[in-house]
Amino acid sequence: MLHGSAAQRQRRTMAFILLFFCLCFSVPFSAYALDESQVDFEIKFLLDSDKVLTEEHLLTDDFRALIGAGTDYRSIDAIYLETYGHDFLNEGWTNRIRWKENKKKIECSYKKRYSLSGVDAEAIRTALAQAKADGFTISDTAYSAQIDWGFSKVTLSVVTEASGKYKNYHSLSQFSTADAIDFFQRTMPDEERNWGRDHLGASMLKQAQKAGPLQYRRLKGSWEGTEADVDIFPMRDGYITELSFKVTGLAAASALREQMTTLLEEKGVLLHEDSLKTQMILDEYLRTNP
Repeated sequence: MLHGSAAQRQRRTMAFILLFFCLCFSVPFSAYALDESQVDFEIKFLLDSDKVLTEEHLLTDDFRALIGAGTDYRSIDAIYLETYGHDFLNEGWTNRIRWKENKKKIECSYKKRYSLSGVDAEAIRTALAQAKADGFTISDTAYSAQIDWGFSKVTLSVVTEASGKYKNYHSLSQFSTADAIDFFQRTMPDEERNWGRDHLGASMLKQAQKAGPLQYRRLKGSWEGTEADVDIFPMRDGYITELSFKVTGLAAASALREQMTTLLEEKGVLLHEDSLKTQMILDEYLRTNP
């Protein structure tokens, strides 16, 4: 039996060992540490372009007033990199380069999507757990997580970004497919490069083509204190007009979505469908880059 100082020394030793293991094996703030009250949401509404756009393909005065927007549009150029068989998209990946007006650097994003079975705490935690199992860690320096909530489709998007200059280019129109592949080869994260048992990212990159550049317009506004974005995308058969809001937490996202859905319904401008914007852009712009 231990007595006095010997027992105290043993207790101190055990406490030190416990603290050591806690520090060594503590889990950083990551995908599986988030819950429905912490994760970011992007609430998306597909609008009837015939009703909210003028003949010049800009927002009508009435709709600008509805979302508290001015007239200062920003032009954004975008290139997607994909195979003709949409192999990246079929694996849940989207690869995009953007060049925003008056910016000196291009922005490159790598996005992995997970479909949610519903919009509730359990569905969100299940998707985050799957992202964890696939090796994604959510932090300020690695991947960010966001729930994209459209009319009926809900997905968890896990995103990482890179930025930089490319040669002396001043426009994405200067990018060839080879240029785009070169930039992606140098910045693609290992999670995508080594995706699957056969390192699908690296192999698919060799077969990829550029889709674009696509130039679209963005207008910012505000509704009930929450910033709003309206993106207007030119397509072969018309325009896609998408209104979106970013909020944190399931409760706030649900409340905003319900209120805005009611308002857009009253105005008669809400389309009861998901835009499937990325799919449509790839379908159209890959055809123009043989």
